[in-house]
Amino acid sequence: MTQPNSYGASSGTTASKLAQTFGPSFLTKTALAAAISGVVFATGLAFRFGSPFGVGFAVGLAWGLANGWALAFLLRSMTSGATRGKIPVVIFLKFAVYGLGIWLLVSGLFPPVAMVMGFSWLFVVLVLRALGAMFLHSSIGTRKSVG
Repeated sequence: MTQPNSYGASSGTTASKLAQTFGPSFLTKTALAAAISGVVFATGLAFRFGSPFGVGFAVGLAWGLANGWALAFLLRSMTSGATRGKIPVVIFLKFAVYGLGIWLLVSGLFPPVAMVMGFSWLFVVLVLRALGAMFLHSSIGTRKSVG
């Protein structure tokens, strides 16, 4: 009989492998991947469509990353209970960042489509990483060894 791991799934099972993949570091690694790829993409956009478009994408990216960090912090805080005192501060900062982002959208400093693209970048990377991990883990047990 297999023993459950720290995620509650029996070790060696597909559920265990998925639980380890989508563990606490998954969001952190995804945010890092989104930040690095987003800066590269923003640079390309700036060269192709002009500086305001590239900077608008980068501003939207920063907005999305701040939103993602706040959401991850709130989820971890609510489930662990360790830092409950900071929850109201993070919620306030989350809405303040939303206010600033909305002001930037309507101010016309940057193209709104660039900001929306940047804001969405973290979610695009998150979905692609999750699909890739699920595809990888679903194909692990179906491969046949040669020999």
